[in-house]
Amino acid sequence: MSFNGQIQFYMCLHSVVNCSIQLSPSDPCHVYEVCGEFGVCNSKNAVLCRCLPGFQPKNQSAWDSGNFKDGCVSRSVMPCNKNYFGNDFLHLKNIKVGKPGKTLTDAEDDEKCKEHCSDNCNCTAYLFTTEGRTPSCWIWTDGLENIQEDNDNDAESYINVRVELSKTETFKKSCKACGANIIPYPLSTSSDCGDPLYSDFTCDTNSGEVFFQALHHKYRVTNIDPVHRKFTVQLTEELGCTTSVQMLNQSLGYTVSRGCSSLQSSIVPNMFPFFSRAQIIELEIQWNKPLRPPCKTTSDCDEIVNSDCNDAKEDGSRRCTCLKHFTWDSESLTCIYEGTDVSRQLFEGSSSKLKYYVVFLGFVTIALIISSTTCFVYFLRRKNVANTTGTGGRIKVNQALHLYDSERSIAWKLWRENRPLDFMDAALRETCNANEFLRCINVGLLCVQEDPEDRPTMSNAVFMLGSETATIPNPKQPAFVIRKSLSSTGSSSKGVSINEFTATLELGR
Repeated sequence: MSFNGQIQFYMCLHSVVNCSIQLSPSDPCHVYEVCGEFGVCNSKNAVLCRCLPGFQPKNQSAWDSGNFKDGCVSRSVMPCNKNYFGNDFLHLKNIKVGKPGKTLTDAEDDEKCKEHCSDNCNCTAYLFTTEGRTPSCWIWTDGLENIQEDNDNDAESYINVRVELSKTETFKKSCKACGANIIPYPLSTSSDCGDPLYSDFTCDTNSGEVFFQALHHKYRVTNIDPVHRKFTVQLTEELGCTTSVQMLNQSLGYTVSRGCSSLQSSIVPNMFPFFSRAQIIELEIQWNKPLRPPCKTTSDCDEIVNSDCNDAKEDGSRRCTCLKHFTWDSESLTCIYEGTDVSRQLFEGSSSKLKYYVVFLGFVTIALIISSTTCFVYFLRRKNVANTTGTGGRIKVNQALHLYDSERSIAWKLWRENRPLDFMDAALRETCNANEFLRCINVGLLCVQEDPEDRPTMSNAVFMLGSETATIPNPKQPAFVIRKSLSSTGSSSKGVSINEFTATLELGR
C-alpha cells in the first residue's frame, strides 16, 4: 500500500515474466460510498457524482465543492402508504449498485417482486433476476450506495428505484428513461414522444447514454435537470470552447446558461490524491419553456384538462389549444384560468383542483373546532381540579400539561405516526386522490402551527395547494399543545416549590 492509501500489486499471466503492476482502486468510482446514498458515479464526467432522478444533494454547499459523501435525498417526503406510492418506480438501466439487504425466492415474476417492495415502507428499490437456479427478488431497504453508471458493459444491468417525480418527468408524452437519465418533457429522443421541436436528442440503448445533436455535431449529455430546465454536455476535442458556445447558442430552443470556465473537472486532490484525469470541459444549456403539446386527435389532449386539438396549420401540424378563458401554463403543463391569481389556481386542472380548496377549508374548520374544544375542556377541567384541590382557581404545572396532552390534535398525531391517510373518511378512500389528500393535510397543519411566524400566508397556502411542483415543508407542533421541557434538574433533598402559571391563548390566523 502506498502512502496515499492506494494498493499496488503484481498480476502475472501464465508466467512470472509476464507481470504488470495493478492499482486498487483504479477508478474514483471504485472508492467506497464516494457519492453517498442515491448518488450516481461516472468518472467520464467533469462532475464525478450526480443524484438519481427525483433526488437532490443533501448538503448542497459540500456537493458544489466536490465533497459528495453526504449523498442525495428525495426531493419530497413520501408518507408510508401503499396507495400513495402507486407505480412510482423508475426503471434505470446500465446501473451497478451495492448488494441488497434482503433476497426473496417466492416471487414468481417482476410484478410479484414489485408488490413485495410496495408492501414494505422501507423498500427503496427492487430487482427481479432469473440468474442462478431459481428466480430471486432483491429488495433494498436502506439508501442505495455505491451506484455506478455502467456504460461500457455489454450485459444489461438495471434496477427499479422508488421515487416521486415532477409533472415534466411523468407527463404521458415524456420519453422513456435512457440508462440512468430521465428524459423530461418536452425533450425528445424519438418521434413518438416529447415535442418535435426538441428532437435533438438520441438515446444509445446499449450504453444508456444520451446525446445532443447541434449543427452537425454530437455532444454527450452528462446530466439533465428537469426542475431548472437545464442539461450539461461534454465538449468534443475537435471543437474549442468559444466555437461550441457560438454553435450551441444558434440552436433553436436552447441557450448556453453556463460557459466553459464555470464547469471543470471536480476531482478534489485532498479526497483522491492518487487519481489524475485530463481536464474535462462541459457546458450547461437551458431549454425554453415548452409550448402546447402536439396532437393528432382530440384524445391526445385528454391529459391536458380544458383543452382541445386545434385545426391543422399550413405545415399540417396540430397542437392542443386551451379553451376560452384558459391559457397555457408551461410550468404545470396544463391550461389555467385567466382570472385573478386565486381564481386561476381554483380553476387549474378543472374540478380536481377545487378539491384542494374544499378540503383545505375543511381542515381549517376542523383545526378551529379542535382548538376551541381544547380551550373549553381545559378551562372546564381546570375549574373542576381547582374546586377539588382547593387551590383557589390555580393548578399545578404538571396537571395542566396532562390536560393539554389529553387533547392533542388527531390529525397531528396521525401525521407524526406516518398514518395521515387514516384521517380520511372511509367513504372517500375509493375515489379520493391520496396525493391531493396528503397535500391538504400538510398545508392545513402548516396553517395551525404554534408559532404564528411559521404559518404560511393565504397566498402561499393557495400556491402550495395548487402547484404540484411546490416544495412543502414539514409542519411543526400545532397551536394549543404544550410541550414538556427537555431540561431536567438533579435530585435534591431540599423542599420542592410549587410552580404556577397562567395560560394566554393565541388565535390562529
